[in-house]
Amino acid sequence: MDNIDDLPKKIRAIYLEIIGSMNAQLPILAAIGLRALIEAVCKERGITAPNLEKLIDGLATNGILSQAQASIL
Repeated sequence: MDNIDDLPKKIRAIYLEIIGSMNAQLPILAAIGLRALIEAVCKERGITAPNLEKLIDGLATNGILSQAQASIL
């Protein structure tokens, strides 16, 4: 990812841990990290919802993710 230094500190740290988990072939840890990343981005952007699916929908509604990206997640 380009411009990783532009990310908020907490989001950057989670992102780097996800990359490390994927490189170490630890898919469960990577998936847990991905959820933490989604929740951190939502918190940063003020998106609240009762569950992960609704948080992802909120990211798409606010234009942070495309609808296709949200569908993949």
